Amino acid sequence: MMDETTMKVMDKDKKGTTHRGYFWAAQAPPAKLVFFEYQPGRNQQVPQALLSDYKGYLRSDGYSSCETLAANKDITLNEKSAIHKAFAYTMKRYKRLSVYMENGALNIDNNPIEGSIRGIALGRKNFLFCGSHDGAQRSAMLYSFMATCKLLSINPMVWMVDVLKKINKQPTDQIQDLLPHRWKKLQEIEPVL
Repeated sequence: MMDETTMKVMDKDKKGTTHRGYFWAAQAPPAKLVFFEYQPGRNQQVPQALLSDYKGYLRSDGYSSCETLAANKDITLNEKSAIHKAFAYTMKRYKRLSVYMENGALNIDNNPIEGSIRGIALGRKNFLFCGSHDGAQRSAMLYSFMATCKLLSINPMVWMVDVLKKINKQPTDQIQDLLPHRWKKLQEIEPVL
């Protein structure tokens, strides 16, 4: 699943105003993984770059940038159902709307990714903007960790405290074991006390 949401970002080139950047979210429901990427823009190159090696199903809200992925034969689009629109809309997109029936791992709608970006929308009202484009990218990384913890039913504070205790001693070639989905599997073997 893929969606995006806006974020105001302070930009030294825009005196007295902020830049409208975007957090792009990708979620793999079967694996319970979420990834956020900050980009200054909302153009079609963003989903194309993020999904350049992806093969499989993609559910989005039908935004035109994601629509350009239809040309990629390795990606099958699942559009968000829009009940408020005319029946003709549904019939025009019937194949894409019903593709979830081809694979039991697919969701019928795009609600899980919408839920994953909810934290950004709530935060946007509290902190108003990110301090820079680099700061927004670092925020995207933290949103990825927190949203993945939520999907995996991991208490994010427990995960973060444990990771911060271990990260300096973790061998570089094993750093990925601290990612939430791998950390959880290791906790089943050696639980955090």
